[in-house]
Amino acid sequence: MERFLYKARAQEDSSTFLGEAFGLGWEFITDAADKTANQVVNCFAFDGCDELAKEFEVWRNPGTGRALSPDDMLFWDPPPVGVYGHNERLVYRSGVYERVHRFLPSAGTGTVRGVVLRNGEPQAGARVILANLPETASAADGSFEFLAVPAGSYVIEAQLVTDDFFAGKVTITLDAGETENVTLELSNVEQCQEVVIHKRRVEFTGFITTGDDDGTDGFTVKQEPLNTACEVSPQARTQTLRFVQCNDEVMGVVVITCTLLDDDVDVDVTVKGELWEETECPNDDLEGELKAGPFRTGPCDAGCEPGGALIEITNKEADSRDFLKVWGGVEGQPLEWRNFDGGVVEPLCVEDDNRRVVTFSGDGFILDSDEFGNPDDRVPVEIIQECLVDPFDPIDEWHFSECVDDEVRVELKVKCQLADDKKSVIVETDARLFEGSTCNTEDQDGSTTGAFTFAPVCEPTCSPGSINIELLNEDEGGDRFELNLTVQNNQQF
Repeated sequence: MERFLYKARAQEDSSTFLGEAFGLGWEFITDAADKTANQVVNCFAFDGCDELAKEFEVWRNPGTGRALSPDDMLFWDPPPVGVYGHNERLVYRSGVYERVHRFLPSAGTGTVRGVVLRNGEPQAGARVILANLPETASAADGSFEFLAVPAGSYVIEAQLVTDDFFAGKVTITLDAGETENVTLELSNVEQCQEVVIHKRRVEFTGFITTGDDDGTDGFTVKQEPLNTACEVSPQARTQTLRFVQCNDEVMGVVVITCTLLDDDVDVDVTVKGELWEETECPNDDLEGELKAGPFRTGPCDAGCEPGGALIEITNKEADSRDFLKVWGGVEGQPLEWRNFDGGVVEPLCVEDDNRRVVTFSGDGFILDSDEFGNPDDRVPVEIIQECLVDPFDPIDEWHFSECVDDEVRVELKVKCQLADDKKSVIVETDARLFEGSTCNTEDQDGSTTGAFTFAPVCEPTCSPGSINIELLNEDEGGDRFELNLTVQNNQQF
């Protein structure tokens, strides 16, 4: 390979030679961009789009011209004068009004901000209570906040339970659109104090009636009053009442469930009826059931229309006149109920042995039985959990969820509630097995529940209690969940 070094003069000579050699071709290469630009701009400015348009720059001085709006765009000159081809007349259509939603501050509300102090220092983890609003806890710097609080006067209180009980409260008046800043200073108070328990009492009025068709022996009707009440409160939000009526071979069962809602005033009421029939009562042959509700029931303290439900069940067996009826005693009249204020003043004590810790430890497995010839999947399960309860926070929960082979999912919910003696703890378990093509399936194929009471027998040592859960796939079989838990109810230290 040879290298050549061209001087400036040599490059100029070469360019001249190439220009003469290639003529218009070289001119095109060097001037193409300018000429193309001239022709495009002249075309749009004056409809001058022919070959001569590339040689002139008249577009630089357009003179007086016409301004075109987007609405006029398709009305430019069509051929043969212009070059824009097909055009269509635009048709104007009026606009459409659409509702646009925007979040605005709630009218008539304000904000409450503050800090909890103990011995003059910020206190974290204190329970802060403001009327019926959801409770909050003070942050690491002692701060707390309540948003969208209806204007009015309130008592705001902070509580802290350690080895002793600390509390502090102030009264505030909140104006709409304003922010109220408060300081809650905690001080040591008596561990037993009188507090108002905001109970709701739902009173029921009606009858439970059953009919027993004995065939050749006749038809027997039995009716009894169903005048009862359930009581719920923030410390015990749900109560279930169960009534059984035996009428020879027929058994009627009524289950009423009351649940206090988040506003601590309204109560959800559910009524369920079950008709059982065999050769005696009680028996285990369910012949029909019906559930009504839940019905949200507001307060009836100043008069109200009662809530109501009518349950009528007949024996599903052919040619049987057995029935269960839950009603008001007059044809078409339902069982009625009303929600009254049941608030009472009670002494609430926090003593050392009222503060309970319930520990759960154990193991088990989840089995995914594959029916297509693939190996079964057996996954071990280990549980280490605890509940903390005391008279001020009597309920605690923990949950467990696990999926195997993206097909079988197990959900376990455990609820702990301090018993009336303030030492024993009631533990409720709810285990469910789901099986489908993915872990997100809602195809429930098995469930089991249980309720256990664990006495405070673990000071200083005890023989622990136990909970054993066995859950099978009731639809296809094979899939299985087993768990053996050791449970201890100890005093918190």
